[in-house]
Amino acid sequence: MANQSWMDMFPNADVNFMNEELMDHTPAVMSFYDMAPSGKKPFRYFKMWNTHPDFNTAVAASWNQQTTGHKLFQVVTKLKRLKGDYSCEEIKDAVFAIPGIKALGPDGQVLPFKYLGIPICTKKISGKECILLAEKMAARIKTWSTRNISFAGRAVLINSVLLSIHTYWSQIMKLPRKVITELESICRAFLWKGQSMMQGAGLVAWEKVVNAKDQIKSMMDIQRFVGTRYTIAEGYKLLCPVQPKITWDREVWGRLNVPKHCYFFWLAMHNRLRTKARLKAHNIVQEDTCVLCNQHQENIEHLFFICSVSAHCLLEVKQWLQWGSQCNSMQQLVRGIRRAKLSSFRKNVFSATIASLIYNLWKARNEHIWDMKIVSTNQIIQHTKEIVRTRVLVLLQKEVKKKDQD
Repeated sequence: MANQSWMDMFPNADVNFMNEELMDHTPAVMSFYDMAPSGKKPFRYFKMWNTHPDFNTAVAASWNQQTTGHKLFQVVTKLKRLKGDYSCEEIKDAVFAIPGIKALGPDGQVLPFKYLGIPICTKKISGKECILLAEKMAARIKTWSTRNISFAGRAVLINSVLLSIHTYWSQIMKLPRKVITELESICRAFLWKGQSMMQGAGLVAWEKVVNAKDQIKSMMDIQRFVGTRYTIAEGYKLLCPVQPKITWDREVWGRLNVPKHCYFFWLAMHNRLRTKARLKAHNIVQEDTCVLCNQHQENIEHLFFICSVSAHCLLEVKQWLQWGSQCNSMQQLVRGIRRAKLSSFRKNVFSATIASLIYNLWKARNEHIWDMKIVSTNQIIQHTKEIVRTRVLVLLQKEVKKKDQD
C-alpha cells in the first residue's frame, strides 16, 4: 500500500507482483507511465453532501432557475450551476467542517472504510470492527459443517484456510488480544466439534495442540530480532525449537496409516479417547464395564489389547503379518516396532495395521453401544486386513524388496 505522497508523485504507477520462485520473496515489477491528457471528469454524487444543512436549499435554488434547451442539456446545466466555481481547497475545508467527519476514504467514504476486505481507520482497530473476521471464519465453517470431515481434514482446513484469513489481517494491523482469543476458540470448536461454537472441553487441551507455535512466540525476542542481522540459521532455530522427545511419532503418523486412523491412534497414545473409565471419572456414566467382554473395566489398554475380543484380533493380525512379537500393550507394541530389525516398509505396514485395528475396535465398540449391533471378531479382522492391503497396494513403493512384497 502506497501513501498519499507517493500517489501524488506517481499517479500513473503500476505494480505487478509475480509468483514466488526458489526464494520465499515475491518479486514485484513496477511500471511508470507518462501523464496522459484527460478530459473533464463525470459528475459524481456523494452521500456526505446530504449531511450539509444547506444542501436541499442549494439544490432547489439551482433547479428552480429557468433553463432552455434539450432536457439532457437542462440537467447538465443545472448540475454545473450547482457545482459552482470552487477550488479543491475550498471543497476540502467545507467537507472537514461537517460535524463527525475526520477523514475520507476512497470515493468519499467515511473512515473506517474497507480496502481489500480490511477495515481502514486512523486509530487502533477495535474488537467491534474485527467482528467481520470472526464472521468470515464462521461462514466458512457453516459450509463445511454439512459434510462428513475427519479430524485430519479439519486440521488441514484450519491451517490452510482459517489461519490464512487470520494471517492476512495480521500482516496489515495488530489485532486486539480479545479478537485473537475468539479466533482461537472458533478454530478449536471446528477441530473437535465441526462447528463454529463449542460446548464442553476438547479431547486434548488446545495449549498442547498449538504447543510448537507457543514455544516460538515465547522464545522470540522482538528487540533482539530487530536489532541484529537476520540469518537463515537463526530463523530455522526459531521455527524449529527444541521439542520434548516423542518416541512414537513415526508409528502413529506413518506413511501407510489412514489419516483418520492416525488421529485415533494419537488420541489413544495420549489416553484421551472417551472410554467408560474416563466418562465415569467425570460422573457422566455410572457403569464402566467393557461392552465387548462384559467382564473388566473399559480403559485404553483393556479395550484394545487385554480384552478377550481385542486379544484374539491382535493374535490373528500378528499371524497374518508373520509378526513374532509377544508384546500385548500399546507402549510395548510401538516400542517393539521402532526397535525391530526390519525394513522401514515392514515397520510402516505394522504401524498401519495397529492403527487400523484400534480404529475398527473402537468402531465396533460404538456400534454395540449406540446401534445395539454386535460385530464379530472375524469381521473386525477382515476389515482391518482389507484396509491395510488397500493402503499398501495404493502407496506401494517401487524400491521394495522382494521378501517384503511377499
